[in-house]
Amino acid sequence: MTSKMDFFKPLEVSPGFEKIEKILSADSEKVRIERITSNNSSSSKEFWYDQSENEWVTVIQGQGILEFQSPPKEIYLNTGEAIFIPAHTKHRVKSTSSQRHTIWLAIFF
Repeated sequence: MTSKMDFFKPLEVSPGFEKIEKILSADSEKVRIERITSNNSSSSKEFWYDQSENEWVTVIQGQGILEFQSPPKEIYLNTGEAIFIPAHTKHRVKSTSSQRHTIWLAIFF
């Protein structure tokens, strides 16, 4: 079945939180596409993503700051900017926009 969606319409999400919407998965989850809506949110200070798959992520609306554990660094992403995160690269969301929802498009493979 074919359906359309508006990537720019944010999901309803309370301040300080984010919501993930699975868009597509294929090959028994070896490829997954998600749209993530963040509302002035961040990962907890003790939490690091340590994913077993590669991730390519872009900001399609708003801004976000990703923090990487080793070597320690921060990457600022604005609308239209993207980053590739290799598998097992420990990272977290340091912050997202407080002015408007941040919408991410993430591809995991």
